[in-house]
Amino acid sequence: CVCVCVCVCVYVCVLTRVQEKESSALSQCSRLVFRLEEAQAPNQQLEIIRELGDLSHQYPYLPLGGAATKKVLSLIEEHKNDEKDGGRVLRPCVTLLQNISKPVPDNHDEHTAPKHKKILRDNLTHITPSVLVLMEVMVEADPIIQLATVKLLTNILHGRKAKAQQLILAKPMAVNRVVALLDTQGEIVRNEALLLLKSLIHKNPTIQKIVAFDGVFDKVLAIAESEGYLMGGMIVLDTMELLSTLLHNNTSNQSLFVETGCVKRLVPFLTAATAKTSNNMGMLGGLSDQKLQVLTSALTVLLHLLPSTHRVSQAKELCPSLLAIASSNAMPARLRALSLHIIAKLIDSRPRNQACLVSGVVSIVPVITDFSQHISHGGGIEAREESRPALVYLLKLALGVDESSVGGVDTTVMCKALLVIKSLLRKNFGGQAAVCQSLSHASTSSAKEPSNNAVMQFALELVQSLQLDGDSRKKAHAYLRTSSITESKQTSSITESKQQHQKQNQQQQQQQPTHNNNNNNNINTSVHSGAGERKSPTAGSGAAAGSASSSSSSEQQPWCPASLWVGLQVVLQAIRSNPMAKQAILAIPPNAAPPPGCTRGYSFFEKCVNEIVDWGVSGSSGAGAISQQVGYHHE
Repeated sequence: CVCVCVCVCVYVCVLTRVQEKESSALSQCSRLVFRLEEAQAPNQQLEIIRELGDLSHQYPYLPLGGAATKKVLSLIEEHKNDEKDGGRVLRPCVTLLQNISKPVPDNHDEHTAPKHKKILRDNLTHITPSVLVLMEVMVEADPIIQLATVKLLTNILHGRKAKAQQLILAKPMAVNRVVALLDTQGEIVRNEALLLLKSLIHKNPTIQKIVAFDGVFDKVLAIAESEGYLMGGMIVLDTMELLSTLLHNNTSNQSLFVETGCVKRLVPFLTAATAKTSNNMGMLGGLSDQKLQVLTSALTVLLHLLPSTHRVSQAKELCPSLLAIASSNAMPARLRALSLHIIAKLIDSRPRNQACLVSGVVSIVPVITDFSQHISHGGGIEAREESRPALVYLLKLALGVDESSVGGVDTTVMCKALLVIKSLLRKNFGGQAAVCQSLSHASTSSAKEPSNNAVMQFALELVQSLQLDGDSRKKAHAYLRTSSITESKQTSSITESKQQHQKQNQQQQQQQPTHNNNNNNNINTSVHSGAGERKSPTAGSGAAAGSASSSSSSEQQPWCPASLWVGLQVVLQAIRSNPMAKQAILAIPPNAAPPPGCTRGYSFFEKCVNEIVDWGVSGSSGAGAISQQVGYHHE
C-alpha cells in the first residue's frame, strides 16, 4: 500500500509539473503571437518569429493562429528569391512552421493527445494553402533551409494529404522538383526526400505515373546500390517501400520497370541474403531483423511485378537466388514461403521460365542421422554441402521432408512448394507428358534404381508418396471410394450402400443436430462436391497421420494421409487437359497385390490413378478439385 501511494504521489507531481510547463508555454506563445500580429517592421517580426521558434523546440504544439501564420508565410513569399537577406529571414520562418506541424506520435499522453491533435489540425489548415510557395523554397541552396522545408512538406502531406496532393498536381513541374531532390549531394536531404516522395505518391496513381516517367526507378535503385543493398539499413528499406508503392496495382509502372531493365538490379538483394560473409553470418547466424525487413520489401517488389499478365523473364537470374532463400533454414518460414510463391508466379504458364526451374539445383547441408553409416561412406565429421535437383527438393518440401532440418517443415512452406509444382505443370503439355512417362517407368520394379535425370527422380519420389502399406492402404482406399466425384467405375453395391448411407445421414440431421468431435491431432474440413460430402485429408508433415475424427453415427470417417494427398494433387495437375499424359499414365502395369475391396489386378497406385482420371474428366472439377487439406490453400 505504501509503495502504491508513493507511486501515485510521484505520478501526480510529475503530471502537475508537466501541466504547469505547458500552461506557461501556452501563455508565452499567446503574448508572442499578439506582439507578432501588432508588429509592422520586418525586423521586429523576424525577432518575434525567432523567439517563437525557440519556444517551439521545447513545446511544438503551439496554437499560432491564422493571422500570425499568414504573417510568417508572407515573409517567406517576400524573401524566397532574395539572395542577400533570404537565408536570414527564411531560416527561422521555415523552422517555426516545421516544428508546429510535427505529427502527434502514437505513444503520446492520452490526456493531452486530443488537444494537441486539434492544435495540429488548425496549424496545418493555415499552412497547407501555401504549399506551392514552400516547394519553391525547397530548391534553396542553403542545406538547412532545404532540409527544414522538406520536413515541413512531409508533415503537411502526413496531415492534409488529399489537399496538398491536389495543389501540387495543379502546378506544372512541381512533382518533378521533388524527384530532383534524389540527386542532391547531401545525404541528409536526399534521405528526407525519400520520405517526402513516399508521402506524396501515397494512394495517388497520377502522381505515381509522373514520378515513374521522371526516372525515379533508376535514381532509387542507385541509392540502394550506393548504400550496399542489405547493408544499407533504413535508407534501403525506404527505397524498397517506395518502389513497392509505385508498382502496386499500377500496370504502366510495372511495364516501365521491366522494360528499363530494373528487375536484374534487384538480384543482388537476393544473392546477398544467402551469401556466407562475416557481415551476413550466412546460413549459420542468419540475418538481422533490419536486413530481414529489407529482404521482405525486395521480395514484395518482385511480387508486385508478377500479376496474371506479367512480363518478367529474368528466370535465369531470379530462380537460383529464390531457391537459395527457400532452402535456407536460417530464413524465417514466412520468407521461405514468400520466395516460393514468387517462383510459382514467375513460372506459371511460362515455358522458358519453367525450363529454368527444371534444370535448377538446390544446395543443402543434409542432417547426419546415422553417423556410423556416414563415416563408412567416406564422410567427414561434419556434413558436406550437397546438390539436389530443384524438382525433387520441392516435392519433398511439399511432402513435409527437409533433409537439412531436424524439425518438420512449416505448413505454409509445404503449401507454397506444392503451388510451385502445380504452376510448373500448368499449361506445360510437354512437361506433363514427361512426368507421366517417368511415372509409368518409375512404377515398375526395374525402375527403382537411382537415376541422374531430375524428372525421373521426381517421379520416383512421387510414386513413393502414393504407395502405402497395411491399414493405411485400406483407409486411403475408403477415402478414395467415398471422395470420388463421378461413379462410373464404382460397383452397383457400393453405389447403393452410399445412397443408403446418405439417406440415413439426412434422417439423423432432421432428428437431431450433428455434433462434430475434433481430435487434437486431426483437423478435417467438409468440402461439398457433385457426389455429396467428403472429408479432407489430415494435415501432417508428409507422413501418414493419425486416425480420423468420429462422427455422430459412431462410424469412422474416410481418411487420407497428407503424403498421398500431395501426390494426388501433383498427378491431377499432370494429366489436366492433356489426353496424351492420361494415356501414358494409364499404361502403368500392376505391381502389387490388390487390397481388400478393390478389383482384381489393380495395384494401389493404379487405383489412385483411375480415381484421379475420374476427377480430371469430370466437368464439375476445376483446378484443385480434390478435397482441400487444412493448411493447403489453393490460389
